[in-house]
Parts: sequence; C-alpha cells; structure tokens
Amino acid sequence: MGSIQQDSSSSSSSSITQRHALYHVGQNVTHTIAPPMHNFIASLLHLPGTWSFLPYECASVQDAATLLRSPECAGGVVTMPYKKTIMPLLDELDELCVRIGACNCVYLTPEGNLRGSNTDWRGIKGCILGGSDGGASGKGEGMSGLIIGAGGASRAAVYALGVEIGVSRIYVINRDEEEVRELMVDAAPMVLSAGSASGLEVVHVRSVEQARELESPYYVVGTVPDFEPQTPEERNTRDILEAFFAKGGQEEGEVRKGVFLDMCFKPRVTRQIKLARKYGWRTVEGTEVIGHQIEEQWRLWTGRVLTKGQQEEAWRLLRREAEESKAINF
Repeated sequence: MGSIQQDSSSSSSSSITQRHALYHVGQNVTHTIAPPMHNFIASLLHLPGTWSFLPYECASVQDAATLLRSPECAGGVVTMPYKKTIMPLLDELDELCVRIGACNCVYLTPEGNLRGSNTDWRGIKGCILGGSDGGASGKGEGMSGLIIGAGGASRAAVYALGVEIGVSRIYVINRDEEEVRELMVDAAPMVLSAGSASGLEVVHVRSVEQARELESPYYVVGTVPDFEPQTPEERNTRDILEAFFAKGGQEEGEVRKGVFLDMCFKPRVTRQIKLARKYGWRTVEGTEVIGHQIEEQWRLWTGRVLTKGQQEEAWRLLRREAEESKAINF
C-alpha cells in the first residue's frame, strides 16, 4: 500500500476520459438498487464516453482489487465483507479512510493511483438526522447510541454517531467477541477526537441483564445482514437488542422513542426493523443510506458537483427502485 493522503481530491479530467466503469464489488451485491440511479447521474453529467455502474460478485478480496484495477475502471463502491481487507490492496488511503478504519469508496487520483475513502458515515448521519426528532436539531450530546455488528460498516457508524453527531456513549452488540475487540482498537482514535463535550465511551454489551441496567440508546444502527439467529451467540445478540428496544428510551417515566437505521436492505424491511417497530421506534430503511452518499461519491469519481436539482432527481429514482425492486421486497 502506498502513502496515506490527507487531500481527498478527485480524479483528473484525463483520467475521466479514459475510464468509464464504476464497479460495486463485494458478496451478495446483485440485489443492489443503485445502478439505475448512478447510471442516471452519469447521463446528467454528460461525461465523455458511456459510463456505467456495475455490480460484481467477488469471491475474494483479491478478485475485488483486480476488478478495481482494470483499465476501464474509474472507481467504485466496496461492500461487505471487504471494507477492511481491501485497504492494504489499494495504492493510497485518504485521511478519512484511515481515521475510520474502513473503505467503501474507491477513486482515482490525478496521478492514476487507486485511493480509498469512506462515505458510509455520510449515509448513516443523513439517515439518523433525518429520522430523529433529537438528531434533526443536532442534539446528539448526552445521548447514547447502539451499533449492531462489528464489521467494516460499524467503523463508519462509530464515526457518524461519536464524531459527527456527538453522542456520549456507544453500545456495541455482536456475536463475535474478537471482532468487538478489533473494533475497539480501530475506534480508539475516534474516541479521543469525538466532538462530545464529555468525551465518548464505547461499551461492549454482553448480556440482557447488562442491557437492562444501562440507559436506553436513542440512536441505533444495524450493520449486519438479515438472518434468523441460530447459534447461542446470535440468539443472545438478538435478545440484547430486543431488551434495548423494549426499554424505549424510558427516563423518569417519560418514554422517548429513538430512531433505528438498518443498513441491510435485503429484504427491505428486515427482521430488526420489524422488531424496532414492534416497540414503537422510528425506523429508516437501508436503501436511504445510498442516497446520502451520492454527492460526495460523484465528486470523488469525476470532480463534478451535483446540483440540488440533480440530487433530487436521483433521489426520486432511487426511492422508486426501492419500491419496485423484487429483489428486496419480499
């Protein structure tokens, strides 16, 4: 891997004229609803050549890296399970990617190097603030957050909740303790630089009993695939989550329901969304995360800035695809 770059500059015009493919790499990506929206944006920007956004199933992270290095590639989106493992296979990482400890967006530098960044946090922040009464006013300080999972996307969730929104405490629940320990290591720099006046505390919640004793979170972010719990560890994680949802943010007799964002959107209404709604929480579907990232992603890929009108048109198309897709509505 090459040097760490502090400047998140976009691709040069010469790179744009030579490249035309944007690849979505990962596993189980064929259900994505993003291609029509991204292809529509490309047509709006009148880019040279025929640009297209293409999802590719990659059996290994090496396959993903090879595809991103192909001569026609202008950049792309990296999804699970490669958001961390792709990083050492790139030429450069921008400062934000290093700080968060995960990469979901790849673009070309003016020199033609493949540089990693992170735009997931923008999607998480946009969804949380849009779905929350407290967050909409920017009142994150003093509140608690909860992250389900400890993979690549969880790093962006820590950054969004702790640094951008400014919560004072983040609970983490996950079936694998070693993954949580690794997350704690990656999160340490973000904890030190968090915007909360009182600092940021990250707490691994291991049992239902522990959850019942803690203050209920106001912001909850799911970062894992949708599946029926099978192992004792998976069932324990589900039970802990339900214990938090059941508390409903109750403080001094007043019920303060929070907001739950599930980044998974296959299916569109996940088991966890149904569980949150059962206890009266506001919910945000994972498809919305895509829309909040498009402005920054296209700036990185092309150097172009989308107008407000272009973004609104792209959002309409994205939401229409979310409504009509048979791949996620079941």
